[in-house]
Amino acid sequence: MKIFLFRLPIFISCCFILCACNPEQSPVLTREVTPDILPNEAITAVPSQTAFSESSPHQHFQTNSGLTVDQYQLKEIPAVDPLLFEPILGSQDEILSIHAAEKEELFVDNSFFENSLPGKKAFLNGKELVAQEIISNTPSGTNQTISIDLSLDKKSIYTIDGGDVSPTNSLQGLWTYDGHWMLEIAYVTKTVNSQENDASFNVTGQIVQDGELLNEKLGYQEAFNAQIINGKPFYFFKKDGEIGISYGNQTTLLGYDEVPHYKCCNAAEMNPRSAQTMVSFFAEKKGTWYYVEIGAFK
Repeated sequence: MKIFLFRLPIFISCCFILCACNPEQSPVLTREVTPDILPNEAITAVPSQTAFSESSPHQHFQTNSGLTVDQYQLKEIPAVDPLLFEPILGSQDEILSIHAAEKEELFVDNSFFENSLPGKKAFLNGKELVAQEIISNTPSGTNQTISIDLSLDKKSIYTIDGGDVSPTNSLQGLWTYDGHWMLEIAYVTKTVNSQENDASFNVTGQIVQDGELLNEKLGYQEAFNAQIINGKPFYFFKKDGEIGISYGNQTTLLGYDEVPHYKCCNAAEMNPRSAQTMVSFFAEKKGTWYYVEIGAFK
């Protein structure tokens, strides 16, 4: 994923505003229930064709790991500023109201700043776990790079390279669960265009669990948007060009080509939105766009 920087001295935070369509002008939304995906071995990839049927504008099913998925096909790519999407079946208002209460159950922000650098805190087995960005100059002095240091009880236990300094924070998330920890990094590669006097940034999501880089261990092209759902680790990944999810170390391929993430400014409205028991996001497959909600719904 590329982010382009055009000589902007200040990067503006984005506002997240949802504007609704008129439900009276849309068909009545009904649930279409597809058979549950059957469990396989402990860590398995479910073929995408068993997850979604492209012939139906609304899919509702349960993954092998126990999460519920609702996928709504859209007429076109969502608009931003304000965020608007038009489903084939139902309306934006109707869809967003289904799990409105769950969307309000947000995580406590564990971010902090020290020496103007972002960090995140959590607790592991009663001890403070801290991740913080560290900026260094390259030997030539022409560029700056970032590393992430993770310390437990003020003792460094892990360090990872975050790539080049960019508008995107390299430190994306720090989570703990059942005596384990999970760290999300946005690794940035900067390309300078001297003729245009600007630069572009390629951002790749990486996730580390207990000191193991999952991108390398599991062959992911990218892993991103980590969180905890009902005490279990959850994240998106891309492997062999296809988007999937991992929940409780069980994986399900979703068949999407792309899920927008790490976007900035107005485009950040397309990023996944996490809550304590769910995540909502936009996805694209072969030019068709979807709005999707995945969660451990009661």
